[in-house]
Amino acid sequence: LSHQSRMGKPKTAKQTGGGAEQPRTSPSSSSSSPIGLLVVATALVAAAIVYPLDSKVVVGDFEPEEYAGKDAGRAAEDHYFISNGVRCHAWLYLPEEKGTAKTKKSEDQDGKPPPPVVVMAHGFGAQKDFGLERYASVFVDRGLAVFMFDYRTFGASEGTPRNNVAPNMHVEDWNAAIDHVASGGLNGKVDPKRIGLWGTSFAGGHVLTVGSMRRNDTRIAGIVSQVPHLSGKRASLNGVKQRGVLGTLRLAAAALTDAARSLVGLSPVSVQIIGTRKDVAMMVVSEAELVKYFSKHPKRRLGGWQNRTPARVGLKVRFYSPIDTIQNGPFEAPVMIIGGEKDDLCPPDLVQRAASYLPQSRLVMRDATHFEIYEPANSKPLAGEMASFFEECFYI
Repeated sequence: LSHQSRMGKPKTAKQTGGGAEQPRTSPSSSSSSPIGLLVVATALVAAAIVYPLDSKVVVGDFEPEEYAGKDAGRAAEDHYFISNGVRCHAWLYLPEEKGTAKTKKSEDQDGKPPPPVVVMAHGFGAQKDFGLERYASVFVDRGLAVFMFDYRTFGASEGTPRNNVAPNMHVEDWNAAIDHVASGGLNGKVDPKRIGLWGTSFAGGHVLTVGSMRRNDTRIAGIVSQVPHLSGKRASLNGVKQRGVLGTLRLAAAALTDAARSLVGLSPVSVQIIGTRKDVAMMVVSEAELVKYFSKHPKRRLGGWQNRTPARVGLKVRFYSPIDTIQNGPFEAPVMIIGGEKDDLCPPDLVQRAASYLPQSRLVMRDATHFEIYEPANSKPLAGEMASFFEECFYI
């Protein structure tokens, strides 16, 4: 007999009673495998996106208060214009007849020319009811019209998420406002061929950017840029210095979380627009500067403004540098640039360098911090100088 005959047929696993043969497992379990770790990490990231861990951030948007008309300060007309499909709100201030100056330009049938107009908007996270009227009143008393607007998502302007500080959107809004005025959108109440631009802080950078973009637009007669934001890189480095490494990491985490949530259609994660080192805020200042900032706010803020902005702006400011724009594309329109010698947010050396790039610039420096520039001791005389500058630009 053969060896197989003597031994019989090989026994199967069933015959041995051992059941199906089990594969050997590796010393590491599936939860610690690369795929398992990836799943866990993804779940943690997703959880952090849905439920941010930092108690200082705010999840969700806020509902704006309905605009019921201007209820304080100088009389102004309500106007609206469209920017990228969204309706923006503006106030139009007109000089009284006695204050309208004669000019070298052509006059209307009554012998009275429509006044030139200054287009105005506020800075980082701010809106038109935060003290801009003190400047507008001086201009109007000198015979100039003022078209003062709010960016999309601010004040009585529409758009969400609310208080979205986005440099590219702001510049679009500036161009839309200018186009509205220049195309006759104010029904002949102003001279659409004599337009001035006025911006402060973040908007001080915007008007320089727009001036460069519209360098061939002869309707732009003059520009005032007060304590302008000029360099995203310098602003970011200064922010790290002011808030510290831990504070910077907290802001970065909030910004990335907000950006991720926006991609999947979730509500924003917001940080404070301005605060002190203990806060998670875009602008970090001292307690004294914080008091000065809020001193120019009305008791009731237009649209129910809150001290918060979607944190994603932290990923955008670093790459917004108007000083590079005007260096690469200087323009001929006259510019008055105001800087503060003690300004930590918009450093004076950058202001001076920006002025050197513009052939028709007038540099004015004040012994002041960023927010001291808005105090009456500085704002009153500066408003008068600004009005005189615009009068020269408008040939009044």
